[in-house]
Amino acid sequence: MAEVGAQVTALDIDAARIEQAELKRIAAGVGQSVLFVHADFLNFEGDAVFDRIVALESFEHLPAPERFLKKMAGLLTPGGKILSVWGPTWLSPFGAHLGGFTRIPWVHLLFPEQVVLAVRRAMYRPTDPAKRYEEVRGGLNRMTVAHFRECVAEAGLVLDRFEVNPQFVREPLRTINRLVTAVPRLGEFLSHTVLAVISRS
Repeated sequence: MAEVGAQVTALDIDAARIEQAELKRIAAGVGQSVLFVHADFLNFEGDAVFDRIVALESFEHLPAPERFLKKMAGLLTPGGKILSVWGPTWLSPFGAHLGGFTRIPWVHLLFPEQVVLAVRRAMYRPTDPAKRYEEVRGGLNRMTVAHFRECVAEAGLVLDRFEVNPQFVREPLRTINRLVTAVPRLGEFLSHTVLAVISRS
């Protein structure tokens, strides 16, 4: 975004990610057009307002997604938009983010939570004591497609564009995906990624 002329403020709660981002900013040669801030977004203060807010790969991790959306709404200029792309959704085959550990689809739904996390700890993440998915590093809030829609509405926002599995751009997969994911319960299990463009009502 900075390379095409935008002034960018980027927040992350993880200091190590800010350090990595600073190195990338320097390598990209974008000067001071990007400001990285190490902060908890809900406690972010300042007079700045934004034309666009981008939230990538985050909504399945946030402990209070509706509060984050309300905060974003308060930081938007009139006519501003929020773009969010996130996933995998909780009920998708890999909703528990365990791809580095197992490729068994729906492992988090097929086996008890404590069993999956105990095996994960023993074989993959020995330093992570998590006993619930919400406790793993980065946290998982069990976000479904339906719950995301509810959070947007609860925050008083409007979905201008909403797509499930936007990666399917070619026919006939695009049409098949739209038909399948439109079925309320079945669609949740075959979802993976959500793309949303959101504005204030």
